[in-house]
Formats: sequence, C-alpha cells, structure tokens
Amino acid sequence: MKTILVPVDFSDNSKNALDYAIPLAKKLNMKLILLHAFHPSMMEALKDSLKVINHEDIIGTPADMKQLLNNWKEAVSKSEPGLKCESIFLESNLTDELNDLIDDYAIDFIIMGTKGATGLRSVFIGSNALKIIDTAICPVMAIPTDFKFKEYTTIAFASDYHDSDKFSIQFISEIAKPFNASLEVVHIANEDIKPRFEEDLLSNFMSGIKKEVRYEKMNFHLIEGEEDINTALNEFVSKNAVELLAVSTVDRLLHGPLFNRGVATNLAHHIQVPLLVFHAFDDGDIDLFD
Repeated sequence: MKTILVPVDFSDNSKNALDYAIPLAKKLNMKLILLHAFHPSMMEALKDSLKVINHEDIIGTPADMKQLLNNWKEAVSKSEPGLKCESIFLESNLTDELNDLIDDYAIDFIIMGTKGATGLRSVFIGSNALKIIDTAICPVMAIPTDFKFKEYTTIAFASDYHDSDKFSIQFISEIAKPFNASLEVVHIANEDIKPRFEEDLLSNFMSGIKKEVRYEKMNFHLIEGEEDINTALNEFVSKNAVELLAVSTVDRLLHGPLFNRGVATNLAHHIQVPLLVFHAFDDGDIDLFD
C-alpha cells in the first residue's frame, strides 16, 4: 500500500478528514495526495470555509484555489517533514476524472469527509460525495464530522460472503497489521436460512478466508439483525469498541441480499465511526497489493 488520496474543498469537514489521514498515512508509511476539483458553482459555498487557514477576502479564482491547495500541502509538509505529500488541482468535475486519477497515481484508497446532519448527501468538492463512493474503483473511507483519529485496536468488516470479500479482508489486514489491531469479520444472519445452515456457511467462509489471509488476530461472528442492519452493526461497533467499520457495496447486477448501495448510504448517515467502503465483485484473481 502506497498512496492515499484526500479530496479537499477547504471546509472544516475536509480539514478534519485530512487531519485523520495524516497520522494514518504515517503509520502505514504511505504518501498523501491532496486533490481539489475547482468548480465555479462552489464559490459561494467556499467563502465561509476559507477561514480554515485564516485567509481573508480571497476572491476565489482558479489561481486562488490553486494557491490555497499549495498552502495546505506546504502546511502538511512543514508539520510532518517525514511524510510525502503532493497535490493535484483539477478544473473539472471530480467524478468525471476520478478513476483515471486513481489509475495514473496508483491510489490505494480515498479518505474524505462527510458534512453536517445530512451526512454524505451534502455537496462536497463540487459533487455529491455519494457519487465518489459509487464511482471510485478503489476503496473509500468516509470520516464522520469531527471524528478524530485514534490508533486502531479493533477493525470490523461486515461480510455478505461475496467472492471479493477475501480481497477486502486482505486489504483491511494490511491496515490492521501496523496497529496490531484485531480484525472482526461479522455476518448478519439471514432469517430465511436455518441457524445450523448459517453456522455451516460461516464455518466454510471462515476456512476459506483463513487459507487466503494470514492474519492471526482475526475473528468471525454471526449476529442477528437482518431487519435493521444499521442498528445491528451500530450495536456491534459499540459493544466491541470498533474504530473502523468496513463494508462492500453491491452492484445491482450482483443481487446481494444485504449490503447493497442503499445500505452503505444508510450506514454513512448513522454509523458513528469511519466507514471504509469496497465494491463487491463476483470473480477475482485480482491482487490488491504490489
């Protein structure tokens, strides 16, 4: 794992996401890339947030935004001299260019902020942040408003037994290792399946994962709560002191029973810890790590 992309709109929320990303990048020995996508329609929204770095009376031209982005990059480099930090200024809609940027800069995952009571439905860097989660070909970590980074002791992954879950779990284990954090894999039981069959499914899934992912501090859980996934996962997060929850969104073509895009959206509104979102896929000899 090498590079984290942090989209910034110079708001308090994107500053909070950056503050979260910095210690995580240091711990994982990764590079940060700050990205600003300039959108004329965002100028009024930006005016009140420029106070983040105490700039006054900035008109908000592309040159102003480019300078502001460079100021943020320089501030990171000055405060964290051992951390590699670069910046990208984009004069277009981010979601139109996002996957090309992910490929060109070998982005491993994205860290971004949510905003206010409306969560991910708020306008962010000229686009709806949900589109970033929906569009990005790499995982996206959404940081709740005002949530501060703390070293991971417990990371949870909500699994729906997709073929791609082994790659997601491998990815998460790479995040967990430097912290020596436990990795709790949880499946929410399907009420239409008899409990003993659910236990067999979990046992088979667990055996397969342990063959693929070599991480000692990994545990598996089967819990109830299909009718109210948000509540079930929030209770699990609270009970197990989870600092990061990961899920896989499901394309409609995959017909996943639980973790479809709507569920991920609802989690982003209700979960109280950072949410790491993957895209599920059916098949996969894809190596996420160099």
